Amino acid sequence: MRYYKEKKEECLELTGITCDVCGNHYPVEDWAEIQAFYCFEYHGCYGSDEDEWGDGITWQSDQCQHCLAKIMKPYSRKVIGTYMTKIVKEEPVPVVENIQISYESKGKDNPNP
Repeated sequence: MRYYKEKKEECLELTGITCDVCGNHYPVEDWAEIQAFYCFEYHGCYGSDEDEWGDGITWQSDQCQHCLAKIMKPYSRKVIGTYMTKIVKEEPVPVVENIQISYESKGKDNPNP
């Protein structure tokens, strides 16, 4: 037989996410946007080329789906299928030089004007 006692622990509850690129704030009630957020965490590895980016340094970024698409689409290829299935169609990645992306913060819900 097992005996338990009630243990109350405090935890953090997510109330919203602000995109690190455009600054738009999305409350958790906007579940479709929250679900589509991309939250990255990069850990610098031994022997990295840049001191600021490399060994022992952790970087995090939260990006809304709209900003991620603007940033990644020029460097990505559309693939039909997954790594578990045979690739049916692959479109080449266009070469983009001197890319400049400008973002405007919109909406009254943005805590970072």
